[in-house]
Amino acid sequence: MRQTGALLLLPVAVSMALSGCSSGPSMAQWAKEADRVCAEINAEVEALPEPGNDLATFDAYIGRIRQLLTTEQTKIADLDGPDGETPTSMAEYLDRQLELVADLEEAAGDGDGMRVRSLLDQSARELGPMGRATAKATGVTECATTGPVGGSADTTAEPTSSTTPAG
Repeated sequence: MRQTGALLLLPVAVSMALSGCSSGPSMAQWAKEADRVCAEINAEVEALPEPGNDLATFDAYIGRIRQLLTTEQTKIADLDGPDGETPTSMAEYLDRQLELVADLEEAAGDGDGMRVRSLLDQSARELGPMGRATAKATGVTECATTGPVGGSADTTAEPTSSTTPAG
């Protein structure tokens, strides 16, 4: 009798093993939902007025960016991810993006234009490649691909005073 019960459970165990037994949506399904969140936040970022070269205006602008990116991070973390959690590459990208934005906000608030320019350059160098790697790993097309502090920035371009706040 005991052997018969074990034999009856064998097909169930095999089918579970073959299906992968994932505890969340597929990566493609997760990427679609994450892209929906990112598209919403990207639209809000794009709607913000350009801050110009004034550090006080840039401070307010980057503060609003921080709020939007915090919302994005929370919404993405709330999604059911593959294997039950946000893919590591996306979580690390969003964490680093928010760290750099906080540093930018602090530098702008301190009136340190040189540090703001340096952080913008650092953001482009770090977040551009990191975002592209995250997009490739997860399949997102709206997330981690563009942004006010990195994303698709040209890592070979020289910083220009016309696009960064003056100090």
